[in-house]
Amino acid sequence: MNGKILGKYQITKECSGELKHGLYNGEEYRIEIVVKTPSSGKYSEIAKRINSVSHKNISNLKIEEDFTSFYFIDKNFGEGYSDLKASWFGKNYASLVRCYLQIVDAVSFIHQNDMYHGNINPQNIIVDRNDNAYLLDFGRCYVYASLKSVDNSLFYAPEQIEQNECCKASDIYSLGLCMLKLLLESHFEKISFAEEYSDFSSLEHIFELVSQNEDRLDEINADLFLLMKNMLVRNIDERIEISKVRSRLDRILSRIEPCKKYAIQVMDKVCEKWRDDYGISIYDVPEDIQKRIEGYRAYFEFGKDKNDREEIKISVGELTFCCSSNENQSSFFCFKILENPSITERLQKYGLPTNDKFKVGKNAWCFECDNAGEMIASLKEMYEQRKRNIARYETDNKSIASEENLLTAEKKTIDEKKNTKKVVLQSIDKGKDSATFVYAEQKNMGKQGEKSEMVEENPASKIFQKKDFKQSQEVILKGCSRSDDDLSLKGEVSGSKSGESVTVSFGKYEILKSEDTKKNTLRLKKDKEYYLSYDYEVEEIIWSKRDKALDMLKNGNTAIPNFLRKINRPQEFIKNDLVDIDTFYNKQLDKNQQLAVRKALSLNNDCEVLVIQGPPGTGKTTTITEIVTQVLKTRPNDKILIASQSNQAVDNVLEKVCGIEDKILRIGNEEKKMSKIAQNYTPEKVLNKLLKENMSRINAKPACFPIEYVQDEMRRLQNDFKERLQHITSKMSRNTEGNRKESKEVQLATLFTKNIRLIFGTLLGISSWKNFRDMTFDMVIVDEAGRATLSELLVPCIKARRLILVGDHKQLAPVIDDDVIEKIEDKDEAKTSFFQRLFERLQKAERENLLHTLTYNYRAERRICDLYSEAFYDGALKTTDEVNKSKKHQLSFKSSVVWYDTGKLPNKQDKQRGTGKINDCNAKCIENTLNRIKKEMDERKLKYDIGVITPYKVQKDLLTSLLQVKKKYKAYSIDIGTVDSFQGSDRDIIIYDCVRAAQQNRKAKIDFIADEKRLNVSLSRAKKMLIIVGDMKFLYQAQCSDANNPFVRIIECINKNKESYEIIEMRGQNAR
Repeated sequence: MNGKILGKYQITKECSGELKHGLYNGEEYRIEIVVKTPSSGKYSEIAKRINSVSHKNISNLKIEEDFTSFYFIDKNFGEGYSDLKASWFGKNYASLVRCYLQIVDAVSFIHQNDMYHGNINPQNIIVDRNDNAYLLDFGRCYVYASLKSVDNSLFYAPEQIEQNECCKASDIYSLGLCMLKLLLESHFEKISFAEEYSDFSSLEHIFELVSQNEDRLDEINADLFLLMKNMLVRNIDERIEISKVRSRLDRILSRIEPCKKYAIQVMDKVCEKWRDDYGISIYDVPEDIQKRIEGYRAYFEFGKDKNDREEIKISVGELTFCCSSNENQSSFFCFKILENPSITERLQKYGLPTNDKFKVGKNAWCFECDNAGEMIASLKEMYEQRKRNIARYETDNKSIASEENLLTAEKKTIDEKKNTKKVVLQSIDKGKDSATFVYAEQKNMGKQGEKSEMVEENPASKIFQKKDFKQSQEVILKGCSRSDDDLSLKGEVSGSKSGESVTVSFGKYEILKSEDTKKNTLRLKKDKEYYLSYDYEVEEIIWSKRDKALDMLKNGNTAIPNFLRKINRPQEFIKNDLVDIDTFYNKQLDKNQQLAVRKALSLNNDCEVLVIQGPPGTGKTTTITEIVTQVLKTRPNDKILIASQSNQAVDNVLEKVCGIEDKILRIGNEEKKMSKIAQNYTPEKVLNKLLKENMSRINAKPACFPIEYVQDEMRRLQNDFKERLQHITSKMSRNTEGNRKESKEVQLATLFTKNIRLIFGTLLGISSWKNFRDMTFDMVIVDEAGRATLSELLVPCIKARRLILVGDHKQLAPVIDDDVIEKIEDKDEAKTSFFQRLFERLQKAERENLLHTLTYNYRAERRICDLYSEAFYDGALKTTDEVNKSKKHQLSFKSSVVWYDTGKLPNKQDKQRGTGKINDCNAKCIENTLNRIKKEMDERKLKYDIGVITPYKVQKDLLTSLLQVKKKYKAYSIDIGTVDSFQGSDRDIIIYDCVRAAQQNRKAKIDFIADEKRLNVSLSRAKKMLIIVGDMKFLYQAQCSDANNPFVRIIECINKNKESYEIIEMRGQNAR
């Protein structure tokens, strides 16, 4: 049978126009179709609530929709399942009560979500062969009016039948009735529930019949019937609570399955050793051992002794009994007793815990003891299962050990910053709003009896005493004297001389007492002492958020069930089917991008994560935009979060999406870091817009009603509402995070923004939103995911029901501070992104629908793309003729890729400067090349933006000083920087300065510039032209610690395709 519903449910059976059966991800579903009407819009909100409830013992009614219809979808359970009937359980009380407990848990979970089931009956409870119970049809009671199916009202509570009202207590009554039916059928065959029960009034007669069957009314039955009576009370206020139902069932189950009692038969030599060790009579040994184990829990371990014989260790209290393993024996035969704390600790951690009791003696077995031999096999099976579970748990935790190590190192680094140094003001630059300070120890050096001074706030700061304040880090300056008690200036380190001085840049006019720069009213005084410290508080808050997110992952507190297990072992994800998409809103999407969108919309339960690798220029943002558009159009209730490490990446997507959807929130602490467009979507501005719209609506349509006093009351309420709207903004600004009690205005404001479905923010910035804690997102999309650490990703991702990570592990990795990385033993592991790990795991797991690589290049001219494609992507990237044509440059160079080879220049070698390298020869070559490009651009009236990328900051400083771009190239768009400043952007022309070179081509190590990720980003920024400046032979022969020199692949690619690439050998100081 052909056709799909919603592009994914393959129709297998058509029962009628409104009722069909469909297959999706190997499961069969029953689908009822209801055409949308003006009054059916409420089902969108109902769907959102029902679909948000997820529990292992609940099978929800799923509600999906398209432009024309709602689809009410039930899973069909096939063979291996039975509805709630006595024949399934027989006389097995334990299985019966365990089934009750699971359904009680399911009902309790529904009630915790402030909902009810409304139609619990035996047909809506099914059980599998492993005694797992499932409650079906949750959500159906909310949509009965639209569905053709008839509900089973026999199991309705009195209030449902008599008053047409349903509540949580109604579920307790219905469940009690199901339990009664099952117990009668299984243990009181003479009493027919079907014949005896018609409504509430029948219960008294049924209970009377039960009491007459005294031979069947044992202690367990009596307790169950008493519980059911408490559940089947007419008055809902007197009906037992669901939590108490569970407690009572727990107690009943513990009586059905009491703890076992085993005999431990101690061998003679063990008794004799105990006698000698403790100096007691041989006759008192069993009793002495018995006293030592009373009241303690037992832990079993199955293994082999040193002679390779089967052995059982039983740890009870401080004692461990080493016993033989023989299924033919009635007792545990103990040949050794250990009192080893490490063994006891091991068994308590990894052994099988039980509540079993033991009788110790030389001939300990008696009729009150259970047969040990009969239980050995089942105990061993439970132990092995526990071992497997522990192994999986430890494997999962080991997989995030590197992130834990990273967080530990970061915490130590933050603690080291908790120190204060005394500094003396040396000079002030009012034009730059900066001040230079010398360390007090340097100022006082030479003065007899004076020592270097540091005011310590934390013991860890002792480690930090020899470290200077680092460039670009935030600091706080405070006064030393009482007159400066109120002085507290925040700034950023803009310069530092090791052990001597530090320059701090402050905010505009911060160092002045007024903004009138003509008045010399400085807040700081020369030669005066101040305290300077790192501003570590923000770092500490961020660290806490990341650490908490990692803990939530470990403890399973994630919206995706078993998230840690799944990302560690992607085989746990099912192999999912892809949905069909009828319409792509961006008609320019290529087939590869369309496939990525299909994979994104196919995410579902047990296939919740998609990893999209987006090599340079392959349209990551375009693909994300289409995914968001599809979800907005086809799933009108889904909430989507778009996050990234950088504000720029977040705003790139926002700027594309805002043309489609204007109900957007852009969350962030610093509005100035957002793009101009993104600033229009901060919560305050969105709220103000919504308030104005509502005010205009009220003013345009004042309340009208024929009866005057009713109209007056309506207008009074309307005016009251207007007044509240006018006060919302001011009330919100006064409502701090610490104010837990929300005003009515704040609640109203939250209500206004509640239905905004599209949220944007950085990975950590999003957590500053006061609504974030209570949010769960239907989809979270993270761009540039390869640049974030696992704990950074987790802050929003633990709240995702479906997760899409977009990035490229072959570009820049997460940035880890040098002070942090030096504290980590396995540095390579710490630098490997979670994105890369998950990508590689998904490849091995063969989950092709949860993994995707974009392959069409839209950024660069074909020969540029081919170069980095061959070097870093195994030649997988493609460029269409249309894109290639649009990227052609109009300069006189013979190719789009040009290598200026400095190998034959006499002054080609690099020089050491500080911790970096500089190369005057390369710098001069770049200057000459820029002059040539500038001349041709002028002659041909071209406007190309140019980027000069160099690996070393000191070389960047040299180029900046030499080129004086703002002066010599004022009319041109030229940027100079290291690779980090170019990530996520591109230029028409890129000049890459290799820097490294040496005379005589000695085989030097070039690990820093040979970093594949950084080199890939550097070369892939070019759109029309890529110019590389460097000693080709030196770079080809240079060595790397990992024996993987990426320059080899690049140079070989250029030399094999000399007709496509241009090599210019430098023979003088001329770039020509």
